[in-house]
Amino acid sequence: DEIRRRVSWAAVAATVLIAAIGIFGWTMNEAASSKHYAAPLAAPDVVTLEDGTRVQLAANTQIDADMDGKQRNVRMERGEAEFRVSHDAKRSFRVHTPHGTVVALGTVFKVIVKDRGLDVDVTEGRVELSSRQRGGPAMQLAKGEEASVLADGKIRLVAKPKGSASVGSIPA
Repeated sequence: DEIRRRVSWAAVAATVLIAAIGIFGWTMNEAASSKHYAAPLAAPDVVTLEDGTRVQLAANTQIDADMDGKQRNVRMERGEAEFRVSHDAKRSFRVHTPHGTVVALGTVFKVIVKDRGLDVDVTEGRVELSSRQRGGPAMQLAKGEEASVLADGKIRLVAKPKGSASVGSIPA
């Protein structure tokens, strides 16, 4: 009886130890896949993410990029960045902001995160824009279209003057 109890406790301890090692390994792997990029306070910067996507960061803009075998996620809390997304049919490319999420559908687009909203301007291809609000609206935008996610979570298409172009585009 005493031997069974000791074997039982040893099995429980071994299981807990294996689970702890697994969780630690997974956490370390997740942390290792996240990379931080920042533009200086006074000047823009162009960075290349590990998947080949080129990002032009406006002055004082920061992003965190998480790339794995299934998806590509960028977190952007504030600032302005233009993304020239490298094609990868197996992994979606998403930019998450406090106000909404932009999903690239093979494209070049600009994201501007403001205190009370988010602007997206598509210069090539298409994106899908969704509000952070639960069950909030979503909208697909094509080349030449611009939309804003407002503070209340609504998405509004922005009329652009004819002939207007994005300034400071990333070279191909």
